[in-house]
Amino acid sequence: TIPDWLSERKKRLLLKTDVSLRKRIQLIQEFEMPISSQRVALTPDKSHIYATGVYPPRLRCFDTRQLSMKFERGMDSEVVAFHILSEDWKKLVLLQSERYIELQTQDGIYYRTRIPKFGRDLAYYPRTAELFIGATGSRVFRLNLCKGTFMNPLETLSSGVNVTKVHPQHSLLFLGTESGTVECWDPRSRSRCATLSLPTKTEVTALQTNGILGLAVGTTRGMVYLYDIRSPAPLLTKDHHYE
Repeated sequence: TIPDWLSERKKRLLLKTDVSLRKRIQLIQEFEMPISSQRVALTPDKSHIYATGVYPPRLRCFDTRQLSMKFERGMDSEVVAFHILSEDWKKLVLLQSERYIELQTQDGIYYRTRIPKFGRDLAYYPRTAELFIGATGSRVFRLNLCKGTFMNPLETLSSGVNVTKVHPQHSLLFLGTESGTVECWDPRSRSRCATLSLPTKTEVTALQTNGILGLAVGTTRGMVYLYDIRSPAPLLTKDHHYE
């Protein structure tokens, strides 16, 4: 390990000259939860890690530079999903199991509001400062953080939305549904662009983008499909053999 008493300049010089130090593995102290962890996310500037877990429900923030826990906050209910709104650790939004949307800053809870249905996932569209909240039922709720009000929801073709994902480059909104489909929406016009039907009619539980055109879809049965969004046929199929 690098001695703590060295100056930052000497630490950088030492890292440049010693290959083994650059490849070393550093462990964050107390990087755990009492029972289980549900969600983990790295801030965009890669300086902090947020994690949620139980029991009781809690939120922890870890400093990757100091390799220690920065703070811990108790929650009223379990966190279903959360999103970091700023480049650093100071702003985030949490979706809780009791239908609450909670906005937090570095000082603690900033604002709380409730949605009509039990939420399952949320995504943030930075161009209009809107939250898209997937929930039970066909509606995807829209909360404008700039205006501080709910907008007209998106009406899907499914009885529930499990996953929401905003593409970081072209900003299309992907919705993974209970019906085994992925709906693609344009947030600017609030219109459905296309609907992708999976080869097996199982619930979509995970979505991940890769580049401009790549999309990975995961299901409850352990199937993973890799798509080029211009084509309805998967490029690759992987079966994890869930029983």
